[in-house]
Amino acid sequence: GVGYAPKGGFSIQGQGQTSRLATVGNSSEVAAGDNAPAPAAGSRSAAPAAGSCSAAELRELQALLEGAMLCNDSVLASSSEGGKATYTPLGAPTEVALLTVCLKAGIDQKQLKLAKPRVASVPFESEHKFMATVHEEGPPVAAAAGTASRKHIIFVKGAPDRLMPLCKSQVASNDVSAPHATLDLAIWQEQQAALSSKGLRVLALCRAELPDGEDLSALNPAAILSRGKFLSMVMLLAILDPPREEAITAIQVAHSAGIQVKMITGDHALTALAIGGMLGIAGKGQVFTGPEID
Repeated sequence: GVGYAPKGGFSIQGQGQTSRLATVGNSSEVAAGDNAPAPAAGSRSAAPAAGSCSAAELRELQALLEGAMLCNDSVLASSSEGGKATYTPLGAPTEVALLTVCLKAGIDQKQLKLAKPRVASVPFESEHKFMATVHEEGPPVAAAAGTASRKHIIFVKGAPDRLMPLCKSQVASNDVSAPHATLDLAIWQEQQAALSSKGLRVLALCRAELPDGEDLSALNPAAILSRGKFLSMVMLLAILDPPREEAITAIQVAHSAGIQVKMITGDHALTALAIGGMLGIAGKGQVFTGPEID
């Protein structure tokens, strides 16, 4: 897998910050060994960035990942100097990691955003732990002729424990265009627990088609939470942001001086426990969630 590391660079799964993609019955990794996203889709060297994917599998992966690029407020800006391309992250490191995976899968960011423009959004808030964007999708010709309107697709990205209760279905056979299947909640909870226990920060990516004529100006967190089960689970995205060596050293120094170190984080309890183990502060494996402390 590959992800953007705040301290710079990309790495292969198991050697640094990584991203893993989990869909029903499948776990994918987008592999690369340098800090440059893949060339634009269609070029000769775009396919190897997605590892051993066949052409059909790559198209499926790109369709699944569209929401990770569209439901995203960060930027990975590119520039060229002396014939060498450089990439500058602007925004949240987690979102930049998702952009990187999308680019390495060969998605053309400019083309995608032109084809599916954003028409509404709900910014991320720590209280709700998700963000949402609405995009137009479908042929614009019919809409212009007055025979039909373009569909409005909402993408929601955030904490799995907040989004799973809003899901009624899931993408079937990795095909977002096919009829969706009934949600198998146990599979997703199992995947989340397995990924979190490895110290990975897990995000859920969901989508749904909104009813024609819905007033998008009224879209807000409360409106999304009050809809009941309306989303379809697309995938889980998991990112490892390993502790810095200097942080581990600092904790060792603190321990040698008799200082107890506690960690407060917004991550899932299993993720926090795994990171605590890497830092040497997991103790007897105790971890407390916000509601338990309250």
